[in-house]
Amino acid sequence: MRVSNLCRVQGIVLVIRLAIVVALECFIAPNAAHAAGQTQDFGDSGTADDAVRRVLLATSPIPKDIFEIRQRLEAHGGNLKAHLVVNGGHDNPTRTTEAAEKFMAFETYSNATPGKTVDEDELFFGFFLGEDHGTLVARPGFVELIAWDRTKQVYNFWELLGTGWHYRGDSNDVLTDIMKINVADASPQFKDPPVLRCSGCHTLGGPIMKELAEPHNDWWTRARKFNLGPYTLQAGIDATNPAHVAARLFDEAKEATDAANLSTQVKKGIDRLLSARAKRGGDGQNLRQQLRSLFTSMEINLVSDRVSLQERMRKNEAVELSQEFFVDSRLVEKSQPIPVKIALYKDALINVGSQFAPGETLGLMETHHAFLVPARSYIDNQMIRTLLQQGILDDELVADVLAVDFTTPVFSAARASLIKFVPDTAENIADLRKQLIAALEKAPLDDRVAKELLTNLTDPARTAAAHRQAAAAYLAICAKTGNSRDVAVDWLTVASQRRLEIAAAETARHPEGKITEPGFRMIFPVHKQQAKVGKFRLDSKTGRAVSGTP
Repeated sequence: MRVSNLCRVQGIVLVIRLAIVVALECFIAPNAAHAAGQTQDFGDSGTADDAVRRVLLATSPIPKDIFEIRQRLEAHGGNLKAHLVVNGGHDNPTRTTEAAEKFMAFETYSNATPGKTVDEDELFFGFFLGEDHGTLVARPGFVELIAWDRTKQVYNFWELLGTGWHYRGDSNDVLTDIMKINVADASPQFKDPPVLRCSGCHTLGGPIMKELAEPHNDWWTRARKFNLGPYTLQAGIDATNPAHVAARLFDEAKEATDAANLSTQVKKGIDRLLSARAKRGGDGQNLRQQLRSLFTSMEINLVSDRVSLQERMRKNEAVELSQEFFVDSRLVEKSQPIPVKIALYKDALINVGSQFAPGETLGLMETHHAFLVPARSYIDNQMIRTLLQQGILDDELVADVLAVDFTTPVFSAARASLIKFVPDTAENIADLRKQLIAALEKAPLDDRVAKELLTNLTDPARTAAAHRQAAAAYLAICAKTGNSRDVAVDWLTVASQRRLEIAAAETARHPEGKITEPGFRMIFPVHKQQAKVGKFRLDSKTGRAVSGTP
């Protein structure tokens, strides 16, 4: 989950990292007297009703580093589970960038003891792992936490920086930061200044994990453990020893937990937040703001081939490109990955000059699992699901919108532009449809995208079933044309473009960080000739890359 990004507290390096590390959460708070004389604000002027306030900050002495946080939780009872991600990429564990720590640990905590209950999706926290003379060690000085507030029914974002705790805000503060994002505002910027830096990644206010779906590319799993490279683990029982703690995190008999568990908890947390938000009527969002997840991407998840590239090559198997690269999953009856013969895929990588971690690990051309690309996020899909359950949307309207530029399932500028026709309020789905049609009818004659949506909404032949049939036909074309190096080059080019579009999106305009964590995590390969943002799309009749708008 990206439950947090952590920074090593080390002089100027810490300052640099704080600017680039926004991965999961930002958090914490200061108020009463600290043992060292610091002032601590314990969240919402002491009213925070979450596990941080109830457990970690409830009694003196207040934990001042990750070791004391873990000790306090263990003394409270319950279970800690560690989920590990490698920052330089699964096949590039060493990283040569001086400012980058090697791994991150994202822990969950649960306690079933009566009177002390904490569900596992109520507390997430993360911190860095670095190396000391070749031994992996836990870094003490920067911890990020996300904690469910049972009174407010939102997540609180906390941060332990050095020895000082800071409460940064909650899920609704995130919504305040993004009020002008993806709503066709003339100045689509985050609130200035933003309430909290966490909104740069947690754009809808919940926990996140980019690699949410299997195979969880750069995460530790029981089936695919890490290559630690030159680093060693030093086992021991001292809970304050950085090396002993690091070794415990990597020990599956103690804490190391498959990334699938973190995925489950992140999804539970998202569902918890959206359910509570729906009961409150959207937490102050108007209809246009609530519908952003339908028209564009508020957050992203990453998808890839489910089998590692090395195994594909060893078995001479075709690489399987995720269907979500080609078309939105809501327009497809069942998952249909698109195969590309391994020899053709390797030739295409060479053709585009693909490199992973250039200058760090020689010879790497790809991520551990091939074709890692952005896809519609779980939280965006759950937003749509929630609005369907509330009767604000129906399946026909959802399909009508997604059918516009449907070969660009994420970061479609054409589809995103249609949000300006959405009203701020509507009595029901019929009223929403009526207002949409009226607004689209007034669109300029040369607005082809508006005319397409208008036709989708008014032509009785353009049903959800018809849109799905068109999507299926397009996927069938892609499956046939994929056995060509030139087509594979096209798809790699578009993939490269969409990776860049993550950083070019309105959601990436937060001044203090982006979900791709530039300069910190190595996520994607780079191509010798990078595609330009918005230049290409996939043609629905050929599956090939073509330039221009739909």
